Amino acid sequence: MAHPQRPRPAKRTTQITNHAATMFHDPLKVRCRYALLCDHFSITFDGKPIITGAFESIYVCRQPNGEIIVRHGVLTLRLEAAIACGSHHTFRIDLVDEHGKSFSNFPDQPIELRAGTEGLPMQMIFSMALESIKVPEFGYYCWNVVVDGEVVAECPMLVQELRA
Repeated sequence: MAHPQRPRPAKRTTQITNHAATMFHDPLKVRCRYALLCDHFSITFDGKPIITGAFESIYVCRQPNGEIIVRHGVLTLRLEAAIACGSHHTFRIDLVDEHGKSFSNFPDQPIELRAGTEGLPMQMIFSMALESIKVPEFGYYCWNVVVDGEVVAECPMLVQELRA
């Protein structure tokens, strides 16, 4: 069975580098180090993130009333910013379909990025359990990470029907 054409994100979801200073093209903007869907996310006592079972596709059953509800997984991301950027920003996530239509009502929230190890950027780690996320149809969706009104990362999610 052929899969539908996957929409291409405007920006890469993950940017990995060994030198934190080279990450920032514009030192006055917040960047997303990673944004992904996984089965489990936790942080150790010393701040190390533990990410288990990263995925992009999720299988769900249509409910008897016809609804399609995602009830599994965790959306996790790490935001970073240079000190010159300041620590206070606004943040939200939007679930959009392949046509850009939003299906979430998450309002902008104030956030504060915090300094960690000396010489490294300020950061914030965020995770959200995907419980009772309703989508209108099976297909491609994208979690947009929005900081200060600008999309800084996109995390794709393919919702597929689980058939018995």
